[in-house]
Amino acid sequence: MVEEALDNGLLRYLSRDEIVRGGVEMYGPDFFFIPNAHWFIVREDEATITIGNRGGNGMRLVIPRKYLVKCLRKPEYYGDGIYVSDPRYYVLSIGEEPEGDLRKYIEWGVSMGIPA
Repeated sequence: MVEEALDNGLLRYLSRDEIVRGGVEMYGPDFFFIPNAHWFIVREDEATITIGNRGGNGMRLVIPRKYLVKCLRKPEYYGDGIYVSDPRYYVLSIGEEPEGDLRKYIEWGVSMGIPA
């Protein structure tokens, strides 16, 4: 299994004796990952995710799924097995000018200084 992952670029190695795990190190996890310290998932459907602000202001935003990619968050969240049926997290993937509630989410984050 490890050899297949190495061959497919899912892991990389410095030498055959030292494997380096793949992944992303990200600054601003309380912005780019959802849910996070400021937002929770209220509802999910096929096209959108509705998130709510934990700050008590009652703000709800609807984010199109085209801006979200399911992801594993921290290894300790998945210590019970190798297969994870629902990682319960999304990472923002913005490749175009954001619209609607995604723009509001970004403006909120910038005003709070979170993505910096």
